[in-house]
Amino acid sequence: MPAFRFRLEKVLGLRLRAEKEAARKLGEQLFKRQACLKDLQGMAEQRRELLGRRDDLQSRRISPILLEQNRQQAIVLDKAIQAGQGRLADVDREVQAAQAELVARSRDRKLMEKLKERKRQEYDVEERRRERRESDALPRPAHGMTIAMNSRDSDRR
Repeated sequence: MPAFRFRLEKVLGLRLRAEKEAARKLGEQLFKRQACLKDLQGMAEQRRELLGRRDDLQSRRISPILLEQNRQQAIVLDKAIQAGQGRLADVDREVQAAQAELVARSRDRKLMEKLKERKRQEYDVEERRRERRESDALPRPAHGMTIAMNSRDSDRR
């Protein structure tokens, strides 16, 4: 009896590889997102420190030049935060696209695995039928012969 062989095994392997590649890309995008979030958090912390210094400068009535420098730094930092938020939005779109790609690749692989399982079941059913046909084709002793042989065996005891 030949072993089960799925003819689309190479296609299944390709689908599995495509799924792994999509998972890798998603991981890269999630890493980029994490880096963007970390940058934004750092900038937000810098902004809080800058505003704290401004409050300190105003309470001490320090020179207007230092206050203006502080204000300019705050403006630059606000622009950097806006740009960082834009980058984060872009990365979020890339993450969503990578997630959708992974879902599609995973679905393709699962479909191939279901097809393989269905073909395996069909093979098993056909194999049982073939074995039944072969066993039915084997010569069997007639029913009367079995009884006669059993009675002769019992007479000898």
